[in-house]
Amino acid sequence: SRLPRGSSDEALTLLLRSPVIFGARAIPDVGFVGEVVEFCAQLRDLPTCPLKVEEVQARAVFPGYVNDRPARLAFVGGLLMQAWPLFAKDLREVDIVMFERILGLRSFDVTFVMRRLGVAPLRIASVPKVHLDFIQEQCLQREIPWYRSGGSVEWK
Repeated sequence: SRLPRGSSDEALTLLLRSPVIFGARAIPDVGFVGEVVEFCAQLRDLPTCPLKVEEVQARAVFPGYVNDRPARLAFVGGLLMQAWPLFAKDLREVDIVMFERILGLRSFDVTFVMRRLGVAPLRIASVPKVHLDFIQEQCLQREIPWYRSGGSVEWK
């Protein structure tokens, strides 16, 4: 995938057919950060290339804070991804999405609540309000129900 030109977050993520075992952890994908635009173009032009190269539209990228760290996230296929450090959340695992602090003037928080109760929700804080409609559209396309709250919700 490629984030918009001009950002320093250009990355290529290869989703593997079978996870690679590294220590005790299964790694489902491999990410490369740097100048990968040429590489993606060359892959796309190969008629026998078994890899699917998907470019991220600039509108699909939105900023926020994950675990109090700045992040640039994007919807890529069925994933919510960040280029670096590599992060991907399978949206099929999401049960509901909660938009919090929606009454604020500039930003809101969005929390992805997982289907499995033992998995902690993914909270993205301080997303600029200009991205609200797009994120809601992405939820609707994936048939993920979403709710709005004027205040913050405690998820512990």
